[in-house]
Amino acid sequence: MARSPSTGLLSSGALLFATLSIFACSDAGLDDEGSGGAAGVGGDQTGAGGASGGAVGSGGTSAGGSSSGGASAGGSSSGGESSGGAQSSGGSSSGGDDGSGGDDGSGGDEASGGDGSGGDDGSGGSEGGGFVPSTGAARTMGYVGCSMSVNVAEGYEALGAERLWPPIAAYNGKVVQNWANNGDGVWGAFENAASQYGTPEDVWVMLCIFDNAVTVEEATQIVANVRSRAPDANIYITGQPVYDDPNSCFLAGNGGPDKTDRIAKETAEDASLNLVYPGALGPLASSESSDGCHTNQQGSLKLGEQFIEWFGE
Repeated sequence: MARSPSTGLLSSGALLFATLSIFACSDAGLDDEGSGGAAGVGGDQTGAGGASGGAVGSGGTSAGGSSSGGASAGGSSSGGESSGGAQSSGGSSSGGDDGSGGDDGSGGDEASGGDGSGGDDGSGGSEGGGFVPSTGAARTMGYVGCSMSVNVAEGYEALGAERLWPPIAAYNGKVVQNWANNGDGVWGAFENAASQYGTPEDVWVMLCIFDNAVTVEEATQIVANVRSRAPDANIYITGQPVYDDPNSCFLAGNGGPDKTDRIAKETAEDASLNLVYPGALGPLASSESSDGCHTNQQGSLKLGEQFIEWFGE
């Protein structure tokens, strides 16, 4: 069957139209790839991460995805935990508990204060008035008193101690009023002992009384009389021994021994006198006294031991 000329022309025109359409489509595709592909414009040259704009080449993952604003540019590497995170600046390394001023590092409880500076045991003596037991060479401690002071010296010597002067019989019966009188003959006995053993470095004053007769003024005068004979001596002052029964010593009067202890303490409280009150002697039980006042051997040894605790041997 023969083909019509018009049909052939139409077929040729259709073929030409199809060819032009294909050419146009190909040209448009080239424009897309050359001008606007995100990968070509925003690849490595704009700070993106990947090869040159990503795998596809047209926007997509490469232009704004992981490569340019993701983990590589603003993630862990530049602003993440490594460069500004908790551990690097402000974490445990700088300013943490242990690094600067932590509990253990600066001024902990044990570092300042505490038991090392000024503890209860470190300051002050154990007896009344802050008395600290003292020591000295043989026969460097003199004394004034009465028969009761002689009882102390007897017990002290019986225990083998030698710092205190030995018993002085001339002191028997001598009380506060005798010692407060700077011209009384009893001072001759004191001076004789000082000549024999040397001017004492320490002097013990016992306040002895008859019938409750003692005042602070009399005790103060005795101290002045001692200083006139031993100006550089340390002076210790006590009352008579006290007793379990405060009225047992009939010579001193009811409550007399306790009164002497109280006056001794009160006198020592005058700082201008520079005295030491070491404490009360005794107390003595009735079994430690021969007549309610003076000691028996047991009582003398008890007072001698107490004296050793105060002043050594």
